[in-house]
Amino acid sequence: REFVVNVATEDTMELMHQSAQEFPPDVSEIETLGIALLPSRHVAVPRIAIAPVQMECRLDQAIVLGRGINTLFIGEIVAFHLSDAIYDGKRVDAAAMRPIARLGGPYYAGLGEIFHRPMLQKPPGGEGTA
Repeated sequence: REFVVNVATEDTMELMHQSAQEFPPDVSEIETLGIALLPSRHVAVPRIAIAPVQMECRLDQAIVLGRGINTLFIGEIVAFHLSDAIYDGKRVDAAAMRPIARLGGPYYAGLGEIFHRPMLQKPPGGEGTA
């Protein structure tokens, strides 16, 4: 009932892709691929050391979708870990992070062009300026 969401980046895309292959149940993809781990602070599940963003989560809901072959997991984030390379103490620099998403099958996507517009209201917590 605990998990960690690790953000993959363009730099780690090949490693993420390799982790998608089918491993026998008795083979650790972490060990096979040489993925370094860090202990989490609030959940038992370790974090992936090279991920610039790691979110420690506790399962809130597991919703079976459609005919039951897919499940949507919703977690409560109990801790964020942000690399100094992408976080300046106030903002995450998404352009520097270069996150990627798996689109399905062998396809991945990056951010593409990033557009900036002035903030029109204060975000929750009051940081930033409107």
